[in-house]
Order: sequence, then C-alpha cells, then structure tokens
Amino acid sequence: MRWFRSGAKEEERVEITPRGDVAGFESVRREDAPGARLTKDEARSRSIAFLEKLGIGAGTLKPIEVSPVTRAKRTDWTFVDEKRDFKMAEATVRWTTTVSGDEVTAFREFVHVPESWSRDYRRLRSKNITAGTVATFGFFLTLVVMLGVLITKIVRRDVRWKVVAAFGGIAFLLALLSSLNAIPLTLYEYDTSSPLSSHLTRELVLGVLAAIATGAGIAVVVAAAEPIYRERFPGHLSLSGMFSRRGLGTKRFFLFVILGYALTAFFFAYQAVFYVVAAHLGAWAPAETPYNDLLNTAFPWATVLLIGFLPAVSEEGISRMFSISFLDRLGAGPAAADRLRAALTHDRLQPRQRAAASNR
Repeated sequence: MRWFRSGAKEEERVEITPRGDVAGFESVRREDAPGARLTKDEARSRSIAFLEKLGIGAGTLKPIEVSPVTRAKRTDWTFVDEKRDFKMAEATVRWTTTVSGDEVTAFREFVHVPESWSRDYRRLRSKNITAGTVATFGFFLTLVVMLGVLITKIVRRDVRWKVVAAFGGIAFLLALLSSLNAIPLTLYEYDTSSPLSSHLTRELVLGVLAAIATGAGIAVVVAAAEPIYRERFPGHLSLSGMFSRRGLGTKRFFLFVILGYALTAFFFAYQAVFYVVAAHLGAWAPAETPYNDLLNTAFPWATVLLIGFLPAVSEEGISRMFSISFLDRLGAGPAAADRLRAALTHDRLQPRQRAAASNR
C-alpha cells in the first residue's frame, strides 16, 4: 500500500503479508528535512526497540552491517541484522531498519541468498540466454522474409484486408484495455516530484501507443501469413474460412477444441507432478509468475485475454502458417513436404469443393 500527495516528496509505503504481518514499510522524508543527529549506539537502541515491538528479540539478532548517511539537517542510520542460528539451506533471514533522525523510517524483512549461489545461477542462465540469442536471430530472419513476402502480396493485391483488420483490431482493443486496466498499478512507481496529472497522461499516451504497436504487429503477421498459406494449401480451410459458420461446424474443429482443453488439463497436472518430484529429489525450480499483480486490478481478465490471444495468433501465424507454407514453396522435398502437410491440422474438402477453395 502507498500513500502520497501530488508534488510532495513525503510518502508512506507498507507491505503486509497474507497473514497480516508487517513485512516492510518506508516513510520517505525530504533530504533536507530536519532531525536529530544520533550516535551509532543511540540509533541502534531505537532500531532494537522497534524490532522487539514486532516480536523480534534482541537475542536473536546477529549484526551484519551498519551504514550512516549524513544529511543537511540530520543523520540517518541503516542497520542490517540476521536471524541467529537459522538457515534455509545456505540462505538466511535478514532485517533492515533505517533510523532517520530519531525515528525508525524504514523496515524490511527478506531472505538473503549467498553470492556464490547467485553466481552459479547466473552462469546457468547464461547458457539459456545464449540459446535464446540464436533463436532470436532465426526469428529475425523469419520476420525479414515475412516482410518481403508481404510486399509482393500487397503489390499483387492478394491480401484480405478485412481479415487483417479484424485480427489487428482485436489485438489493439485487448492491448488497450490491458494497459488502461494496469494504470492504477503504475501509481506505485509514480514519482511524486512531478504532478500526478502528468504521470497519468504519460501512462495513457504510452498505453495507446503500445496498443497501436501490438495491433500493427498482429496485422503484419496475418497479412503476410494468410495469403501464402492459402496459396500453398488450397485444399485446406483458409484463415477466414476457419471462423465461418461452415468452418466452426466441422467435426475436426470440434475435436481439436476438445483436444485443446484436454491438453490444458494434462499440462497443469504435468507441471504439478514435475515440481513435487523435483522438490522430493532436492531440486529447486521456482515457477516464475511474471504477472504477479494481475489480480490487483479492476478487470483481471483483460490481461488474461491479451496474453492468450497474442501467442495464439503470432506463434501459430509465424511458425506454422507462414514458415511451413514458405518452406513448402521453396521445395523442401516430397518427404519433407508431406511431413509439413501432415503437421497442419485441417479438414479435407470434398472433390467438388476443391475448385473453389482458393476463393474462400
């Protein structure tokens, strides 16, 4: 939680655990705010008295670090203590308290991870980053080829702009709604030295621009992938045909909807079993949640729809509709072409309908 006033430096921040305990707080003061100039021992006594009020006894504290900061009209002291005789593997629990003048203005409880573990983890991640760099280069080449194909299709007037506009418009609306929904969360990062109106205006403008970029990106993917897919596989339902009444009513569409939900349940179960087994064997594999504030919004489903729509269109459009069609046009070989075609999920058309396939 955060309390502030527009244009005022002073503010209050408090972090509360799900159990209702204080995990941290900070009372931000101006650097030139007046206060006492306590000695180290005087400031330490106030720090210990504060920790004891939270139920952290002085006997459980192991001093780790002390750092003073001399201000224009006061002296601030920061103390770092560790919980004595307590470890989680090689990690420890630590508390940081800050005494500004003669009052405690900040407190934080955290888990301290050893530097050696952090170095090992960074070394492990470096291999993943290297692999990601190689993949990014391949992705960049694919985008370059897509732009080249898109230009040729525009010149030949072979782009179905209604389909492109529909997908781009949906992406724009979902991205805009997600950005607007997240504006209240940006108040936690608002710099109170500037007017609140300026902050809100900037976030609104950036949200609109980001939504435009998202919609344009999806439009480019669909505009480049849809024509070449329709050209190389005329016997399959086109992208627009998949969402027609006839496409939605096919047996294969129904079966793959059921399969999609079944695979979702399977991967939920797989992930749960993976972490249980990994923990039992002594491995530590955290499940990162990049949208940890997702539920702290008025419409949490907005971002859910966005992060479901974008991969479904971009990944399938780039990696399947475009890449497979493009490789098939290059002549990947009969066997490879057969495997590429088999990888596509589709409905076979009746012989009398094949002649009109390209018009759909």
